[in-house]
Amino acid sequence: MLSVILAVPGSVSTLSRRQDTCPLDVLSCSPREVDRCCLPEHGLLLLVQQWDITVGPRNKFTMHGIWPDTCLGGIVPVDRNRPMQRDPERCPGSHKLWQGCDDNRIFFDIERRLKDYPNKADGFMQQMETFWSSNTGENNCFWSHEWNRHGTCVSTLDPSCKSDPVEGEDIYAFFSKALELRSKYDLYQALAAKGIFPNQRARVNINRIRNAIQAAFNVTPSLRCEHGALNEITLYFKVKNGDQYVP
Repeated sequence: MLSVILAVPGSVSTLSRRQDTCPLDVLSCSPREVDRCCLPEHGLLLLVQQWDITVGPRNKFTMHGIWPDTCLGGIVPVDRNRPMQRDPERCPGSHKLWQGCDDNRIFFDIERRLKDYPNKADGFMQQMETFWSSNTGENNCFWSHEWNRHGTCVSTLDPSCKSDPVEGEDIYAFFSKALELRSKYDLYQALAAKGIFPNQRARVNINRIRNAIQAAFNVTPSLRCEHGALNEITLYFKVKNGDQYVP
């Protein structure tokens, strides 16, 4: 019998040292030039949820990641001429995936850092293990990749944007915000409300899936299928007021 964890971590503030000058209600990717500590420099954020019967509760989608993209919708570029940091012992064969946006914040022990963060919400690690579990290896390797490649590219989380940064605060803010959004945008419930349930024997028109999500959240999703089966759903956001995600 599968249990669902109900505790949801609270939103984590990422107020800038220049918070008093941050404009209100300005969306990321707007023509107005805004400090990178106020709004993400790469201002299109992708919330990517996956369906995999081998991980997580059967009545929930789980997390793949939250990925900053350029405002034109491209993958955030990295300088591939920089030497990549490697961790072959913990995550063999994955060193090509580690390069991100800040070499000083590339870590290979994200699980430990999250566990050691003193201000995390009750039940946070249990949520991570339930809703962000890896289907190919250790959770730490999965989480470390998501942070190193994507989390370090969210400019508002840079510790230099804080007057009194706490070690691990940026990492926790990245993962807790993603879990908060996953809970708010519950894809399983959105599909169930329109009578769409996982069924290996049933064929569902892709427009029914898309329309069900649009009805629930007034957003247009991106759907990814593998071998004729729904695998991932992506929702797109911009950001205002530091950490408010607007679909």
